[in-house]
Amino acid sequence: MNITRQQQRMIDRKKDKEAQKLRKLRKAQFTKLCEWPAPEWLTENIYQEFLETRDESSKDFQMHLALSTLLGNFETSKLIYNEAWGYYDIAASPKFLSMKYLDGTLLSSPDSGQDSKTYSIDGLRVASKHAARHYGWDDKNNALNPDGSPKQTAPSQWTGVKVFNIIYINKKLVIVPIDCEHRLWGVIGFPMDCVPMPENYEDLYFYHPDLPEQFDDELQTNVRRVKINGLYLSEIVNLCHEKGAVNVTEETIKERFWSNTANFRFMPSKSRLETEKYFGECNDSSSKSLVQLFHAKPNETMYWIKDFSSIKVTEFEPSGKSLHELYNSLSSGKLFSLESLMLSVLVGEYNILGRKLIDRGDKFLTNSFNEHNEYSDEVRVSIINDLDFVYSLTSKYINLIDGKDLEPTRPLILNLLHMNDKFEDLGYCIADKALFINSWQEWFEDNQETNTGEMTIFAGHWRKAGKFKQTFKCIQENFLNDFDKETLRSIGVVKQPLHEPRVFSKKVITDSYNEENGLDIDGSSFVHPVGGHIISDMELARMTEEEKNQAFSDEGLGDTFEFDKNCRSMSGYHNRRMGVLRLSEYMKVINDSDEIVKDKQRQKYEELKSKDILV
Repeated sequence: MNITRQQQRMIDRKKDKEAQKLRKLRKAQFTKLCEWPAPEWLTENIYQEFLETRDESSKDFQMHLALSTLLGNFETSKLIYNEAWGYYDIAASPKFLSMKYLDGTLLSSPDSGQDSKTYSIDGLRVASKHAARHYGWDDKNNALNPDGSPKQTAPSQWTGVKVFNIIYINKKLVIVPIDCEHRLWGVIGFPMDCVPMPENYEDLYFYHPDLPEQFDDELQTNVRRVKINGLYLSEIVNLCHEKGAVNVTEETIKERFWSNTANFRFMPSKSRLETEKYFGECNDSSSKSLVQLFHAKPNETMYWIKDFSSIKVTEFEPSGKSLHELYNSLSSGKLFSLESLMLSVLVGEYNILGRKLIDRGDKFLTNSFNEHNEYSDEVRVSIINDLDFVYSLTSKYINLIDGKDLEPTRPLILNLLHMNDKFEDLGYCIADKALFINSWQEWFEDNQETNTGEMTIFAGHWRKAGKFKQTFKCIQENFLNDFDKETLRSIGVVKQPLHEPRVFSKKVITDSYNEENGLDIDGSSFVHPVGGHIISDMELARMTEEEKNQAFSDEGLGDTFEFDKNCRSMSGYHNRRMGVLRLSEYMKVINDSDEIVKDKQRQKYEELKSKDILV
């Protein structure tokens, strides 16, 4: 039956939609494989209990029993024991990896030394090559059996081992990759149909007796095969069906894939310190970046920093940890490259080295940290206070161009902290944080290029980690006008000390959170509160005491202004979005578009900016 052009177009559109849907599904599956979220069965309570008891429970660990459970029957004689590290090597089919991944007992936990990863085109290409390495290929000279018939399989091409720590969590046998996650993407992803074989690589073939014969000029014999380069698992099946091999299924090809072995190294319930030490020993800067290796450093201070600075920890839900609110303004690329970790280390070293301007490069920061190796409780408190301070500034930024948050960078954090330290040394304080950060950003953007389009001297210094002294000299002379009193007042910095504190204490925020039953200002549940100002700092700085009392009364907070009662716990999202608006003003537009909210912010900001600071 002939079909019309319209019918053909409809068929083509349907095929395109199905293909698009499949591409999205494959990308989602591969992204999940890369990011490796915790399984649903692993709750925070279960994970915390494991961490508390792992050292004691590891004493009863039986390696042979664990391997039998994991691999099934295996020859004990093939186990190779390493006395120095206490691990066991064995060659085995990787089929168990897919099974463990799907049932949630192949776990990439933050206590393994691994860094965070996510989807990328390059990551998919690497995974494809690893899938091919396991599938295997033969040179033409080795592609025939002794009798001259073509080989149906090819040996895997692995040159290294895949290392796992075997542990028990909640009586489940769990394996944790220590040094092989990228390779697992290919070994697990291909059977899942979300990683293809590489297109431009070694020639890869699938053989089957139902495929039609074709003569191979190089082998000088007939073969029954299809070339599978660039194909996903399901596409190989479809190709075989097109060639008449209708009995070929995904399971057929998966069994061919799993028929090859790989070299595995199993560590018997090693501690966090032991696994991280192994990770550091078997990796160097050629395979891992300086920051990635630093992230795996077995160190108590590093563990503390990662709890609020590494998405490897915070995205692992059973950890019960969260990023510092400042880092929620970082791009995903910066988070996955561990920039948030290095920002925390920058603040730490700034404190350790006497709150002086410092080189902000990776090498300097890691070397400096390694010299002292730990942060005292006092330094830890200072780090959190400094991060809170920077967030209290950046959260007040009003972006009139594209509405994006002000992303914290190393030079920005370093220079904001140093400016504030200089203010305090001179008896000044930032009375209006909104005015200050918006004045700063306006000046910063205006000083990137000269009138002729060339990079300014300041911009050149800003971009170089080692030019920290020259950078601040430009800021002091041009933005701060050498701390001229009137200049400082024009950007919200005043001589007189403020009568009330400027940042809500953790207790005040927590009390407000509990009073609101853990509900955000939009009525939804949330778990990581910040202290939002019901009446903004910018507005309060321009009020007399009588006006503050009246404003408090207008907002239904009482007859007399009290700083702590001006706090309403809320999410960082709404705190940044509300900006200089009163909470009552923001609630009127909370469900409107970001453009409308930003316009309301701008109007309020310009209105307040025109008034004198009274403190």
